[in-house]
Amino acid sequence: MSTSDTVNILMVDDQPSKLLSYEAILADLDVRLIKATSGREALEHLLKTEIAIVLMDVSMPEIDGFELAAMIRQHPRYAKTAIIFVSAVRLTDLDRLKGYEVGAVDYIPVPVIPEILRAKVSAFADLFRTTRQLEQLNRELERRVEERTAALEAATAREREARLAAEAATQVRDDFLSVAAHELKTPVTGLRAMAQILARKLQKGDVRGPSWLSDGLRTIDQQADRLTRLIGQLLDVSRLDRDPRPPERTATDLADLAERLVAAFRARTSKHIIVLAADPSLIAEVDPVGIEQVMSNLLDNAIKYSPDGGQIDVEVGRADAEHVRLAVRDRGIGIPLKKRAEIFGRFYQAHAEDHRSGLGLGLYISRQIVALHDGQIAAEFPSGGGTRFVVTLPVAARVPASIPQT
Repeated sequence: MSTSDTVNILMVDDQPSKLLSYEAILADLDVRLIKATSGREALEHLLKTEIAIVLMDVSMPEIDGFELAAMIRQHPRYAKTAIIFVSAVRLTDLDRLKGYEVGAVDYIPVPVIPEILRAKVSAFADLFRTTRQLEQLNRELERRVEERTAALEAATAREREARLAAEAATQVRDDFLSVAAHELKTPVTGLRAMAQILARKLQKGDVRGPSWLSDGLRTIDQQADRLTRLIGQLLDVSRLDRDPRPPERTATDLADLAERLVAAFRARTSKHIIVLAADPSLIAEVDPVGIEQVMSNLLDNAIKYSPDGGQIDVEVGRADAEHVRLAVRDRGIGIPLKKRAEIFGRFYQAHAEDHRSGLGLGLYISRQIVALHDGQIAAEFPSGGGTRFVVTLPVAARVPASIPQT
């Protein structure tokens, strides 16, 4: 039996013969027996050793059993120690009551019946062991809880620091993109304007030059136009992230808007056939600039990811009585299955390895604009190939809830 498992029994009696008899009765129990012939000797043992059970006589010289029990109970360590009185006298009901008041848990009359003494001491010893095990488990549990709490607090602190660092880095990036876009916009606009002026002079015959010069100026104008749109996307995403205020809506003919936009895109591509199917006079309360940008982004993608040409379908119609639907479908290279869930993410490029990829902002900006209109945008993948983007918008702007009048 290890020291931590030891159950110490203190036997107190001024008659050594009784102590020997108790020792013989309890010899078979898995306990350590300690003998004391007086109250003072008992107190000395109590100060030095952890005692589980005190088995003592009531009638003793100097310090009797009642006084010793009261003194034991006053010590914090022995507030719950089992005290068993053994006595042949002073066993009236008042004596028993006094014994219980000073801390006794049981009485054993003399002559002692060995089986009863052994059974009671064994029961209290088992209770002591169980209580000590529970206390140890409780301390271990508290230690583990403290460790887990400390680890959780440390992890939370690290997560908070990482989040703040990420937010700071994102803010720095957004500030840089906004400033860079503004700074790039002016020289690109000037470059494109000069290329257009020179191209017109060549067309009018004011300046003669080889055909490669005309082709080069046309390429400069096309690439400057592409760069202008990319810069516009950077400015848009910065504006939407910084100030995502609800759009200024007005009654807009979406069919007319789509017709004008499709006409402009038809002039930009010779490989693609753009087919428009629009319900006439389809009026909805939207921000016409924002919705035109959404459709422009979708048409840009349709052309970009249909490198071999083909038909692009544009649909404008009612989804139901309260919603309109705008859809753009291409028959191009499509989107890989594993990338479809992320295509509306900021700076996400489904074809990052492809030279056709841009900044990965067109769909992100479109989703932001549609969300500000209380609408939805989704991607579908028809069995015939390509991708179909569907935008659903409410016909009327949502009316804010009014404040109840008191």
